[in-house]
This record gives sequence, C-alpha cells and structure tokens, in this order.
Amino acid sequence: LRIAGQPSIGYLPFVIMQRDNLVEKAAAKHGMPNLKVTWTTFTGSEMMDAALLSNNLDIAGGGVPGLITIWDRTRGTAREVRGIASLSRLPMFLVTRNEKIKTIADFTENDRIALPGVKRSINAVALNMAAAATFGADKAEKLDHLTLTMSQPDAAAGLLSKAPGFNSVFSTPPYQYQLLDTPGIHKVLDSFDILGPHTLSIAWTTSAFRTNNPTVYKIFVEALQQSAAVIAADREAAIRHWLT
Repeated sequence: LRIAGQPSIGYLPFVIMQRDNLVEKAAAKHGMPNLKVTWTTFTGSEMMDAALLSNNLDIAGGGVPGLITIWDRTRGTAREVRGIASLSRLPMFLVTRNEKIKTIADFTENDRIALPGVKRSINAVALNMAAAATFGADKAEKLDHLTLTMSQPDAAAGLLSKAPGFNSVFSTPPYQYQLLDTPGIHKVLDSFDILGPHTLSIAWTTSAFRTNNPTVYKIFVEALQQSAAVIAADREAAIRHWLT
C-alpha cells in the first residue's frame, strides 16, 4: 500500500498512522499480516496525482482544490478519482515581512507571495476568493501574477532568512505560527475569515484501486479512524511528535 502526503501538520493523521503502524495492525486483523506500507512526501498535488494515475501511488493526501481538479480530469474514466475522508480542518494565514501591507489591497508589483501551488492549491483558491471580495468578482485573479510555487518548508525558511524573490507567504500550520513568532512578520489574511471553518487536507484514491482492493481500502479507512482517535485522545502529544 503506497500512501503520500505533504509537509504540513494537516497530514498529522498520516504521521500517526505511520508512527504506530496502524495500517499494518489493521491488515493483520484482516488476515494480511505481510502487507507492505510505503509512505512518501510530495510538495504539491500535481506530481502526486501523476504518480497516482500512473499506478505508482495508491492513496494521496492534499488540499480540496487538488482533489476537485483531479476528479474533474478523471471522472467517467476507468481511473476516476474520488475522495476518501477529510484529514484536517485548519486555517491558513497569509503573512508578510512588508510592514506596508495591511490588507491584500496593499500588495504592489514589487511584492511576491509564495504558496504551495499557483492556481491549484487551496491557498491560491483562498487568495482568489479574497481578491474577489476585495476588488470585485471579475478581479478574482488580480494577484495571481504575484504568486509563485514553493514548498512550505522552503517558503518559511526563505521568509525568515529574508531571501530575495518574495516577501510574503500563504502558508499552513505549523509554518505560519513559526513565522508569526518572528519580529517583523505579521498576518494579512486568515482563510477562516474568507471561507469559514474549512477542510484543509483530504485523502483520495482511484475508483479502480477501491474496486480491485476492497480489503486494503477497508484497512486504510480503519487505520485512519484509529489515528483520529489517537489524536483526539492526546492532541498535544500528537502535535509534539509531528514537531520532532
């Protein structure tokens, strides 16, 4: 069973599943004690979906727009992609080290925003929605030309080190909180203010995988449920594990 997530605390359920061997334990209960589980981390949905559709990956974890995009591309085909379950509900913050930027209306041609994926990531979609609310529905893409794709760890490190090329990051936990702990960096936008409380990350797979591997699919779902129970029982301990 080949599973992939991304570098964010939004994938904490996957981390706990791997740490506690929850998939392997569920597999043993279902008479599959030798099930091999492989965990991979991708920095965005596009490469992960390419692996999924080329049969080099079984289950992917990403943002909701990533699922919607791949579902739309594959619906009605033999490898149609569908969601399995939500992994997290967390806010995203747009932060900057430019003291002149108080709202998204203050961004100029001299500013650049790093986010996990231009156009496609949930961060990019939230920025579009904020722009539509600020500038008008026909201006939803007004700030798109200021965005660039960068992994969240690299974006956080770059903003902290004042690397050239960008001065703002639309990030997810825990990177946004680490950035806000740094003097000179402040929050411009909270995705919960745009969307309300929303799903941040979600797991998906192909309908072919579920049809051809019903027991393995059931094993994954059971392990995911157990992981959620572990996190709920001691959230602080789970978060500390992710941070280490």
